[in-house]
Amino acid sequence: MPGRICVNTDGAAANNFMQSAAGGSFGDCDGNWQLGFIRSIDYCSPLQSEQWGILTGLSIAWNEKIIIQSDCFIVVRLINEGDDSDSNRSLIRAIWRARWTTHLQASSAEGHAWSSLF
Repeated sequence: MPGRICVNTDGAAANNFMQSAAGGSFGDCDGNWQLGFIRSIDYCSPLQSEQWGILTGLSIAWNEKIIIQSDCFIVVRLINEGDDSDSNRSLIRAIWRARWTTHLQASSAEGHAWSSLF
């Protein structure tokens, strides 16, 4: 979408719910990298780390019209449907409050070259 910034996000969590992280990259519609970010997260699930990546990307891009992309289809569905019935409801609600002028879509992991580097 011309005139928009695209944010690719990703999250990672250890199987034992220990140290987790979320990160992402900002780029233009042609795929040119603009900015990257990474956030260390204490104890959380893999699903929560994906949600933290999206929320952090939204927070950084407060005034931009952006497209948020995630390779976690479950998280995209939960957020787009407003499903806050699971254990991650506070993160989903925070993401909904932060969805100014955005579009959230699922994408393949292959399209996440920058956000998958961490």
